[in-house]
Amino acid sequence: MSEIKNNLVCCMSVFTLFAFLNFIVGCTASANISFEDVEKKPNMSIPRVVLVTEIVGVTLRAGGEVKFNEQRGIYDRKADWIRGTILVGDSVEILLSDIEYVILRRAGIERSQTIKVEAQGFKKTQKTQSWKVVDGRSVRPGNVVRFGGAGGKYDVEKQLITGITENGKNVEIAVDEILFFQFRKFSALNTVGIVGLFFLVAIIICAADPAGCSGEWDDWN
Repeated sequence: MSEIKNNLVCCMSVFTLFAFLNFIVGCTASANISFEDVEKKPNMSIPRVVLVTEIVGVTLRAGGEVKFNEQRGIYDRKADWIRGTILVGDSVEILLSDIEYVILRRAGIERSQTIKVEAQGFKKTQKTQSWKVVDGRSVRPGNVVRFGGAGGKYDVEKQLITGITENGKNVEIAVDEILFFQFRKFSALNTVGIVGLFFLVAIIICAADPAGCSGEWDDWN
């Protein structure tokens, strides 16, 4: 019986450490909220924002450039093509193998940038990120701006998010360059699960040795 108890105590110690780490790391989850939610609470502290990236056009291997309309292009990973509506109104689907460069509009802290990305390099960065249609625009989560302790603030008059980043830089970001706002929220469900499992292990130990749970600890040494 002593060996069983020792094994159970060892398991419980490991579980307790795991539960503590999970409490620190796993009991919070990211929550994305829209600009409309920020407008309702203009004084809230904003920990981070995710900036917009859009496909504005492509350069073809055969020569020439294709520009998309205001809804931009969208990359379909399964079909391995970029599709969208060009400026004259026609819908197109262009295989990535026919593209030399992808032209991106990437929102920045100081200003928006239009950059060319070599097609294969572009493909490598799209393995885990999906392009989505948000408010009539095709966009992908781009750069993440993380604010320091005080968080970012919404300037209603200027329509800007202002604040100091984690590395101490003062920034002003136009709200139309933000895809969404990210917050960390407490997950009560995770905590309940941890506490429940902890007590389950305790019950198992007591069932194996009722005397040990009542205070007779001498034979545990």
